Amino acid sequence: MSQKKYMVPIVVLLVGLIVGAGLGYGSVISQTSSKDTQITSLQSQITNLQSQLSTKDTQISNLTAQVNNLKSQIPPVIKGDWNWLVNFTGSSGMDTGYFYVPQPELHLLWTWKSGTPQFAGFYLSLYKQGETTYTATFSSLQSRGDTYVHNLKPGYYYLKISEANIDSWGINVRIWVPS
Repeated sequence: MSQKKYMVPIVVLLVGLIVGAGLGYGSVISQTSSKDTQITSLQSQITNLQSQLSTKDTQISNLTAQVNNLKSQIPPVIKGDWNWLVNFTGSSGMDTGYFYVPQPELHLLWTWKSGTPQFAGFYLSLYKQGETTYTATFSSLQSRGDTYVHNLKPGYYYLKISEANIDSWGINVRIWVPS
């Protein structure tokens, strides 16, 4: 009898262990499956981010090449001398785009051509952005020449070109770079 007395609890204990192990194993399989799904999702995200990174690297490389190309087109700055800022060309009157003048000195060089120079007229006016009164004006200009504008305040400026009987013209704007 004493063996039966111990037998029932042992059987119950063994059944409990088997059932518990089965339930625990099922839970582990469920958790493993969930983790496998998460790992697959993370691997997909990594692949996507690597693709984006590769695209960005290509864009950076292209932009760097463009910047280097633009830098090669800009003449070097020479301190203590007049430096090119911008050129304008045309065949009729116009307002130029804005250009930034960082220093108080500006040098304008121009040329113009006309089939009837005796009836030609060429006029330049310099305006500061936002102002309606010209900063400087130059009239009855010869077919080639230059002039200076002094005591400018740093800012954006534009030229108003007026002409009569001019076939073509060109203007070179320079700024003084102190040493």
